[in-house]
Amino acid sequence: MPRRTLFAFVLALGAACGSTRTYVPDPGPYDQVPDTWRAELSRARDLLEAGDARAAHDLVRPLAAQRPALLPVRVFLQELQVRLLADGERVGGFGLPQGQDPATALGDLYLERADANPSTAEYVLAARLTPSGDDALRMLARAREEDPGCVWVHYATAWWNAKLRRFPEAREAVAQAFERDPGHLPTMRLHATLLAGAGDVEPAVLVLGLWLERTAGDPLTDPSQRAEAEVDLAALRLLEADPSAALEVLAGVDKGALLDPARAELVRAVALEDVGQRPQALAAARRARDDAPDDLLPLVHQAMLLGAEGNTTQERQIWELLLEVAERRASEPSSDPAALDIADLVIRLRANARLQRLREQDGARWPRPAGDVRR
Repeated sequence: MPRRTLFAFVLALGAACGSTRTYVPDPGPYDQVPDTWRAELSRARDLLEAGDARAAHDLVRPLAAQRPALLPVRVFLQELQVRLLADGERVGGFGLPQGQDPATALGDLYLERADANPSTAEYVLAARLTPSGDDALRMLARAREEDPGCVWVHYATAWWNAKLRRFPEAREAVAQAFERDPGHLPTMRLHATLLAGAGDVEPAVLVLGLWLERTAGDPLTDPSQRAEAEVDLAALRLLEADPSAALEVLAGVDKGALLDPARAELVRAVALEDVGQRPQALAAARRARDDAPDDLLPLVHQAMLLGAEGNTTQERQIWELLLEVAERRASEPSSDPAALDIADLVIRLRANARLQRLREQDGARWPRPAGDVRR
């Protein structure tokens, strides 16, 4: 059996059995961050969270200069550079041209440097900031020419293919990344979402849970990424029909770190309704509506209210409309393919379940609604 075929078989078997052995870390030269750096990196993360991006940058920059191939540190530095440029500050003598996006302008600078002095790390970092998926994949092809064994090349290729909704290519690149490091943290995060999107909820819960366990206290992991991942895990617990577990996960989420509080409130609303706490569910739905007034959430809230009032005719119409909108949105590119689209996922789950109950109640033979929780 070829190595890649054998690896794919072992990966699938390990996930199905709930084994953690498949994801044993084996970091290569791009991920071997010295333990002696942890204190400085933690201090930099604390400074950033306190709002002092300049001081954090000045701590991380000399570390990145010592080991320019250490991509987790370079990514952290990049985040700090983008933050400083957005705040109107200069980075290494570079100032943001008027009217330009900080990430795009900085990405162009990284690409210039990579072309002048080709290296895998520089091309990966340039690809990370470009707004064009096809341009990013061309940069990653150059990175692969410099070092085909770099796990970050394959991870980034998977990330961009997922963003472009090229899921077979994304899954293939994930497999290639895991061949190089079965416990590569960024790849694990993306892998969990791809599994969930394919309907493989149990292994997705396993992988995401491991990722959360291993990134706890890691200064190179943005707290907002962890908070959003916990919301994803809660949503996956809902898909496993375990609303109590979903609520337990949500109880531990750092609300201040959430980039999208409405996602958490939507999951909470559904979980509370499933455990019979309707008033609390409606309150969570109202908070979700307040956090995202232009999203689908107001319709979710309206449908829940109509159901509570017993107006099943209009409730059914709204759930069917929601399914149509969610199905249409599923074909649109994702802003972050490593994060579940909680709104669409939970809307589909809730709408299909509720419509099925309504059909059973009135005995009508309605056509099967469009959409499904699986991609």
